[in-house]
Amino acid sequence: EEPTEDQQQQQQQAKGDQLQADTAQTPPPPAKKYGQVREMVVVPYRPSFSFNDRSLQTARKVVKGMNVDEILTWAVKHFPNGLVQFTSFGPSGLVIVDRLHKLGFLQNVVIATIDTLHLFPESYQFLEDIAKAYPINLQIFRPEGFDKGQQQQFDDKFGSELWKTNFQQYTTFSKVNPTIRALETLHPQAWITGRRKSQGANRANLEILELESTRLKINPLADW
Repeated sequence: EEPTEDQQQQQQQAKGDQLQADTAQTPPPPAKKYGQVREMVVVPYRPSFSFNDRSLQTARKVVKGMNVDEILTWAVKHFPNGLVQFTSFGPSGLVIVDRLHKLGFLQNVVIATIDTLHLFPESYQFLEDIAKAYPINLQIFRPEGFDKGQQQQFDDKFGSELWKTNFQQYTTFSKVNPTIRALETLHPQAWITGRRKSQGANRANLEILELESTRLKINPLADW
C-alpha cells in the first residue's frame, strides 16, 4: 500500500530529525596552524543526503525566526562534512567568517573564493591579512589553466581589455566557470552566501534557505 502524503512527510521529517541527531554528535576537526593563505587539498565529498522541495519547506519552518548564529549552528550540525562558504571577502562574507570563528565552527567549513587573476594588489594583501586573523580552510579557484599570479598569461591569451570588449565572456572565464568547477570539486551538500534582502533588486524576497538542484543555499544574513 502506497503511503499517504502525510505519511511521506512524516517519514521525511523523521529522516531529517535523525540526520540532525547523528550529525550533532560529530566532533569538530582538530585545530590547524594558520597565519598564511593555504590552498588546502580537498577530498571531494559526495553527498548521501539531498534536499527536495518538500524537505526545503520543512527546513524553512525550522530556521524561521532564527538569528544568524542559530542559522550557522543549524547548518554546521546538519552538514558537518559538506558545508562550504563562497565569499569574495566583502563585508557580508566577513561577518559570516567572524561569526563562524566565534562560534567555534570555522574549521568545519571550507571557505571558497574566486581569484579572477585581476584583483587589486590590496585585495591579495587583504586575503593574506584575513588568513593571519582567522584559521580559515581556504580553497582558491581561478580561470581554468591558470595559476596564481598569471594575469599576464591570461591577458596574452584573451586580451588585456576583454573585460571592456566582451564583459560577458570575461565573467564566464574568470568567475562563472571557476565557480562551477568549485562546486564540482567540493561537492557541497549546502553552501553559505552573504546575500541580503537589503541589497534590493531580485534579492528583495530572498529566503534564508533556497534550493539549487539538490544543494541547499543558505543565506544567514537574508534579513539583515
